[in-house]
Amino acid sequence: MKQRSHSPELPDAVAGRDASEAGAAGGSRTIAPDSPAAIAQAYLILGDLIIPLSAARETVIGRDNAVCDVVLADPHVSKSHAVIYSRGERYFIEDLGSLNGVLVNDARVDGAQPLSCRDRILVPPYLLEFAGRTHARISRMMQSRAELSATPAAGHFAGQLHILNVTDLIQLLNATRQSGILTIVDEERDSAMLAIHRGEILQAQYRGLRGAEAVYALLARTEGQFEFIHGAPPIPSRPMQIPTLTLLLEGCRIMDENADRHRDTRRHSGFETLPPPGTILAAATHFPTPHPLPEPATSPATCPPA
Repeated sequence: MKQRSHSPELPDAVAGRDASEAGAAGGSRTIAPDSPAAIAQAYLILGDLIIPLSAARETVIGRDNAVCDVVLADPHVSKSHAVIYSRGERYFIEDLGSLNGVLVNDARVDGAQPLSCRDRILVPPYLLEFAGRTHARISRMMQSRAELSATPAAGHFAGQLHILNVTDLIQLLNATRQSGILTIVDEERDSAMLAIHRGEILQAQYRGLRGAEAVYALLARTEGQFEFIHGAPPIPSRPMQIPTLTLLLEGCRIMDENADRHRDTRRHSGFETLPPPGTILAAATHFPTPHPLPEPATSPATCPPA
Protein backbone atom coordinates (compact mmCIF):
# COMPACT_ATOMS: atom_id res chain seq x y z
CA MET A 1 0.00 0.00 0.00
CA LYS A 2 1.40 3.35 -0.95
CA GLN A 3 1.76 5.53 2.14
CA ARG A 4 0.34 9.02 2.02
CA SER A 5 2.29 11.84 3.55
CA HIS A 6 0.11 13.49 6.17
CA SER A 7 1.29 17.05 6.27
CA PRO A 8 1.49 19.04 9.50
CA GLU A 9 -0.98 21.56 8.13
CA LEU A 10 -3.57 20.66 10.74
CA PRO A 11 -5.25 23.27 12.91
CA ASP A 12 -3.38 23.91 16.16
CA ALA A 13 -6.25 22.48 18.18
CA VAL A 14 -6.16 19.27 16.14
CA ALA A 15 -2.38 19.08 16.44
CA GLY A 16 -2.71 19.00 20.22
CA ARG A 17 -2.38 22.69 21.13
CA ASP A 18 -4.97 25.32 21.84
CA ALA A 19 -4.93 28.29 19.49
CA SER A 20 -3.79 30.53 22.35
CA GLU A 21 -0.78 28.27 22.86
CA ALA A 22 0.30 28.20 19.20
CA GLY A 23 3.96 29.12 18.98
CA ALA A 24 4.60 28.60 22.70
CA ALA A 25 7.48 26.15 23.10
CA GLY A 26 6.31 22.87 24.61
CA GLY A 27 2.80 24.18 25.17
CA SER A 28 0.34 21.26 25.15
CA ARG A 29 -3.10 20.67 26.56
CA THR A 30 -4.29 17.94 28.88
CA ILE A 31 -5.91 15.08 27.01
CA ALA A 32 -9.20 13.76 28.35
CA PRO A 33 -9.68 9.96 28.45
CA ASP A 34 -12.23 9.95 25.63
CA SER A 35 -10.32 12.36 23.40
CA PRO A 36 -8.70 11.19 20.15
CA ALA A 37 -5.25 11.19 21.78
CA ALA A 38 -6.21 8.63 24.42
CA ILE A 39 -6.83 5.74 22.00
CA ALA A 40 -3.79 3.45 21.82
CA GLN A 41 -5.53 0.72 19.76
CA ALA A 42 -8.59 1.45 17.67
CA TYR A 43 -11.16 -0.53 15.70
CA LEU A 44 -13.96 0.01 13.22
CA ILE A 45 -17.22 -1.86 13.87
CA LEU A 46 -19.38 -2.54 10.82
CA GLY A 47 -22.40 -4.65 11.71
CA ASP A 48 -20.96 -7.91 13.07
CA LEU A 49 -17.50 -7.13 11.73
CA ILE A 50 -14.65 -5.75 13.85
CA ILE A 51 -11.82 -4.22 11.82
CA PRO A 52 -8.56 -3.46 13.69
CA LEU A 53 -6.79 -0.24 12.70
CA SER A 54 -3.01 -0.08 12.51
CA ALA A 55 -1.22 2.82 14.15
CA ALA A 56 1.75 2.23 11.84
CA ARG A 57 -0.05 2.66 8.52
CA GLU A 58 -3.13 4.23 7.02
CA THR A 59 -6.38 2.38 6.39
CA VAL A 60 -8.04 3.27 3.08
CA ILE A 61 -11.80 2.73 2.78
CA GLY A 62 -13.44 2.42 -0.63
CA ARG A 63 -14.78 0.24 -3.41
CA ASP A 64 -11.53 -0.69 -5.18
CA ASN A 65 -10.23 -4.02 -3.95
CA ALA A 66 -6.79 -3.32 -5.46
CA VAL A 67 -5.99 -0.24 -3.35
CA CYS A 68 -8.34 -0.31 -0.35
CA ASP A 69 -7.83 -2.00 3.01
CA VAL A 70 -11.56 -1.96 3.81
CA VAL A 71 -13.56 -2.76 0.68
CA LEU A 72 -17.21 -1.65 0.63
CA ALA A 73 -18.84 -3.11 -2.46
CA ASP A 74 -21.56 -0.57 -3.16
CA PRO A 75 -21.89 1.80 -6.16
CA HIS A 76 -22.46 4.75 -3.81
CA VAL A 77 -18.95 4.26 -2.38
CA SER A 78 -16.08 5.85 -4.33
CA LYS A 79 -13.09 3.75 -5.40
CA SER A 80 -10.95 5.45 -2.75
CA HIS A 81 -13.49 7.06 -0.46
CA ALA A 82 -11.77 7.88 2.86
CA VAL A 83 -8.62 7.23 4.86
CA ILE A 84 -8.06 6.71 8.59
CA TYR A 85 -4.57 7.20 10.01
CA SER A 86 -2.84 7.65 13.34
CA ARG A 87 -0.61 10.39 14.64
CA GLY A 88 0.92 9.26 17.89
CA GLU A 89 -2.12 7.96 19.77
CA ARG A 90 -4.57 10.11 17.80
CA TYR A 91 -6.70 8.82 14.94
CA PHE A 92 -8.02 11.00 12.12
CA ILE A 93 -10.28 10.48 9.12
CA GLU A 94 -10.13 12.36 5.82
CA ASP A 95 -12.39 12.34 2.79
CA LEU A 96 -10.40 11.42 -0.33
CA GLY A 97 -12.55 13.53 -2.64
CA SER A 98 -15.48 11.09 -2.68
CA LEU A 99 -18.71 11.86 -4.49
CA ASN A 100 -21.06 11.22 -1.54
CA GLY A 101 -18.81 12.43 1.26
CA VAL A 102 -18.05 11.19 4.77
CA LEU A 103 -19.98 12.15 7.90
CA VAL A 104 -18.87 11.83 11.52
CA ASN A 105 -21.74 12.11 13.99
CA ASP A 106 -23.92 13.60 11.19
CA ALA A 107 -21.37 16.34 10.38
CA ARG A 108 -19.62 16.31 7.00
CA VAL A 109 -15.87 15.74 7.16
CA ASP A 110 -13.79 18.58 5.73
CA GLY A 111 -10.05 18.09 6.15
CA ALA A 112 -8.48 16.08 8.99
CA GLN A 113 -11.26 15.10 11.41
CA PRO A 114 -10.13 13.68 14.80
CA LEU A 115 -11.98 10.58 15.99
CA SER A 116 -13.15 9.65 19.46
CA CYS A 117 -14.56 6.43 20.88
CA ARG A 118 -18.19 5.77 19.90
CA ASP A 119 -18.04 8.19 16.93
CA ARG A 120 -20.44 7.18 14.15
CA ILE A 121 -18.83 7.28 10.70
CA LEU A 122 -21.13 7.29 7.67
CA VAL A 123 -19.62 6.21 4.37
CA PRO A 124 -22.93 6.14 2.48
CA PRO A 125 -24.68 3.78 2.77
CA TYR A 126 -22.46 2.09 5.41
CA LEU A 127 -22.54 3.14 9.07
CA LEU A 128 -19.40 2.30 11.05
CA GLU A 129 -18.48 2.88 14.68
CA PHE A 130 -15.04 3.97 15.86
CA ALA A 131 -14.12 2.12 19.06
CA GLY A 132 -11.32 1.29 21.47
CA ARG A 133 -10.55 -1.79 23.54
CA THR A 134 -13.11 -0.88 26.21
CA HIS A 135 -15.99 -1.56 23.81
CA ALA A 136 -17.96 -4.58 25.08
CA ARG A 137 -17.65 -6.62 21.87
CA ILE A 138 -13.94 -5.92 21.56
CA SER A 139 -13.38 -6.86 25.21
CA ARG A 140 -15.03 -10.22 24.54
CA MET A 141 -12.90 -10.65 21.43
CA MET A 142 -9.71 -9.91 23.37
CA GLN A 143 -10.70 -12.41 26.06
CA SER A 144 -11.31 -15.09 23.42
CA ARG A 145 -7.99 -14.22 21.81
CA ALA A 146 -6.23 -14.76 25.14
CA GLU A 147 -7.95 -18.13 25.53
CA LEU A 148 -6.92 -19.11 21.99
CA SER A 149 -3.32 -18.03 22.62
CA ALA A 150 -3.27 -20.24 25.72
CA THR A 151 -4.41 -23.26 23.69
CA PRO A 152 -1.55 -25.68 22.89
CA ALA A 153 -0.63 -25.82 19.22
CA ALA A 154 -1.77 -29.44 19.06
CA GLY A 155 -4.97 -28.79 21.00
CA HIS A 156 -8.38 -27.38 20.20
CA PHE A 157 -10.47 -24.28 20.90
CA ALA A 158 -14.22 -24.70 21.37
CA GLY A 159 -17.24 -22.67 22.43
CA GLN A 160 -20.81 -21.53 21.83
CA LEU A 161 -21.94 -19.24 18.99
CA HIS A 162 -24.19 -17.15 21.24
CA ILE A 163 -21.02 -16.11 23.11
CA LEU A 164 -18.65 -15.78 20.14
CA ASN A 165 -20.55 -15.42 16.86
CA VAL A 166 -19.33 -16.79 13.53
CA THR A 167 -18.05 -13.43 12.25
CA ASP A 168 -16.05 -12.72 15.41
CA LEU A 169 -14.75 -16.29 15.46
CA ILE A 170 -13.44 -16.16 11.89
CA GLN A 171 -11.93 -12.72 12.52
CA LEU A 172 -10.20 -14.05 15.61
CA LEU A 173 -8.63 -16.93 13.68
CA ASN A 174 -7.65 -14.52 10.90
CA ALA A 175 -6.07 -11.94 13.21
CA THR A 176 -4.02 -14.59 15.02
CA ARG A 177 -3.06 -16.35 11.74
CA GLN A 178 -4.26 -19.76 12.88
CA SER A 179 -4.08 -22.94 10.79
CA GLY A 180 -6.44 -25.85 11.24
CA ILE A 181 -9.98 -27.11 10.73
CA LEU A 182 -12.99 -25.17 12.05
CA THR A 183 -16.16 -27.22 12.56
CA ILE A 184 -19.48 -25.54 13.35
CA VAL A 185 -22.72 -27.30 14.26
CA ASP A 186 -25.75 -25.00 14.03
CA GLU A 187 -29.00 -25.12 16.03
CA GLU A 188 -30.52 -27.50 13.48
CA ARG A 189 -27.57 -29.90 13.83
CA ASP A 190 -26.23 -29.09 10.36
CA SER A 191 -22.43 -29.13 10.20
CA ALA A 192 -20.04 -26.75 8.49
CA MET A 193 -16.33 -27.28 7.84
CA LEU A 194 -13.75 -24.59 7.08
CA ALA A 195 -10.12 -25.29 6.21
CA ILE A 196 -7.99 -22.36 7.40
CA HIS A 197 -4.32 -21.68 6.71
CA ARG A 198 -2.59 -18.79 8.48
CA GLY A 199 -5.93 -17.13 9.08
CA GLU A 200 -7.16 -17.36 5.48
CA ILE A 201 -10.07 -19.62 4.51
CA LEU A 202 -8.97 -22.13 1.90
CA GLN A 203 -12.30 -23.96 1.57
CA ALA A 204 -15.72 -23.99 3.21
CA GLN A 205 -18.67 -26.40 3.09
CA TYR A 206 -22.12 -25.90 4.60
CA ARG A 207 -25.58 -27.25 3.71
CA GLY A 208 -24.54 -28.30 0.22
CA LEU A 209 -22.84 -24.95 -0.47
CA ARG A 210 -19.14 -24.49 -1.12
CA GLY A 211 -16.69 -21.62 -1.04
CA ALA A 212 -17.88 -18.07 -0.53
CA GLU A 213 -21.59 -19.00 -0.62
CA ALA A 214 -21.06 -21.42 2.26
CA VAL A 215 -19.34 -18.70 4.31
CA TYR A 216 -22.12 -16.18 3.60
CA ALA A 217 -24.81 -18.66 4.71
CA LEU A 218 -22.84 -19.57 7.81
CA LEU A 219 -22.45 -15.96 8.99
CA ALA A 220 -26.21 -15.75 9.59
CA ARG A 221 -26.15 -18.53 12.22
CA THR A 222 -26.40 -17.26 15.80
CA GLU A 223 -26.87 -20.48 17.76
CA GLY A 224 -24.80 -23.63 17.88
CA GLN A 225 -21.30 -24.68 18.83
CA PHE A 226 -17.85 -24.64 17.27
CA GLU A 227 -14.53 -26.44 17.57
CA PHE A 228 -11.22 -25.41 16.05
CA ILE A 229 -8.51 -28.08 15.84
CA HIS A 230 -4.98 -26.81 15.29
CA GLY A 231 -2.89 -28.35 12.54
CA ALA A 232 -1.97 -28.13 8.89
CA PRO A 233 -5.24 -28.34 6.90
CA PRO A 234 -5.45 -30.33 3.66
CA ILE A 235 -4.86 -28.02 0.71
CA PRO A 236 -7.82 -28.23 -1.73
CA SER A 237 -7.16 -28.51 -5.45
CA ARG A 238 -8.92 -25.20 -5.99
CA PRO A 239 -8.49 -23.09 -2.84
CA MET A 240 -10.50 -19.91 -2.35
CA GLN A 241 -8.76 -16.79 -3.61
CA ILE A 242 -10.87 -14.20 -1.75
CA PRO A 243 -9.19 -12.64 1.32
CA THR A 244 -11.02 -13.52 4.53
CA LEU A 245 -11.67 -9.90 5.50
CA THR A 246 -13.22 -9.26 2.08
CA LEU A 247 -15.42 -12.34 2.53
CA LEU A 248 -16.65 -11.09 5.89
CA LEU A 249 -17.36 -7.58 4.59
CA GLU A 250 -19.39 -8.96 1.69
CA GLY A 251 -21.19 -11.42 3.97
CA CYS A 252 -22.21 -8.64 6.36
CA ARG A 253 -23.45 -6.56 3.42
CA ILE A 254 -25.58 -9.48 2.18
CA MET A 255 -27.05 -10.02 5.65
CA ASP A 256 -27.95 -6.32 5.95
CA GLU A 257 -29.49 -6.38 2.46
CA ASN A 258 -31.57 -9.48 3.29
CA ALA A 259 -32.74 -7.91 6.56
CA ASP A 260 -33.84 -4.74 4.72
CA ARG A 261 -35.65 -6.81 2.09
CA HIS A 262 -37.43 -8.80 4.81
CA ARG A 263 -38.58 -5.61 6.54
CA ASP A 264 -39.85 -4.16 3.25
CA THR A 265 -41.77 -7.38 2.49
CA ARG A 266 -43.44 -7.35 5.89
CA ARG A 267 -44.34 -3.68 5.59
CA HIS A 268 -45.82 -4.00 2.09
CA SER A 269 -47.77 -7.13 3.00
CA GLY A 270 -49.22 -5.53 6.11
CA PHE A 271 -47.68 -8.13 8.41
CA GLU A 272 -46.17 -5.44 10.61
CA THR A 273 -49.68 -4.40 11.67
CA LEU A 274 -50.59 -7.88 12.91
CA PRO A 275 -50.28 -8.65 16.63
CA PRO A 276 -47.30 -10.80 17.66
CA PRO A 277 -47.75 -14.58 17.80
CA GLY A 278 -49.47 -15.80 20.95
CA THR A 279 -51.58 -12.67 21.40
CA ILE A 280 -55.06 -13.50 22.76
CA LEU A 281 -57.69 -11.76 20.69
CA ALA A 282 -60.92 -10.81 22.45
CA ALA A 283 -64.22 -11.35 20.67
CA ALA A 284 -66.28 -8.25 19.93
CA THR A 285 -69.19 -7.69 22.32
CA HIS A 286 -70.84 -4.88 20.40
CA PHE A 287 -71.58 -4.73 16.73
CA PRO A 288 -72.55 -1.48 14.98
CA THR A 289 -76.13 -1.09 13.88
CA PRO A 290 -76.36 -1.48 10.10
CA HIS A 291 -77.53 1.50 8.11
CA PRO A 292 -81.24 1.23 7.17
CA LEU A 293 -82.00 0.48 3.56
CA PRO A 294 -83.07 3.52 1.56
CA GLU A 295 -86.76 4.04 1.00
CA PRO A 296 -87.97 3.31 -2.55
CA ALA A 297 -88.29 6.41 -4.71
CA THR A 298 -92.02 5.79 -5.32
CA SER A 299 -94.66 3.79 -3.58
CA PRO A 300 -95.17 0.37 -5.12
CA ALA A 301 -98.08 0.16 -7.54
CA THR A 302 -101.31 -1.39 -6.20
CA CYS A 303 -103.31 -3.89 -8.15
CA PRO A 304 -106.55 -2.50 -9.58
CA PRO A 305 -109.70 -3.84 -7.95
CA ALA A 306 -111.11 -6.85 -9.60
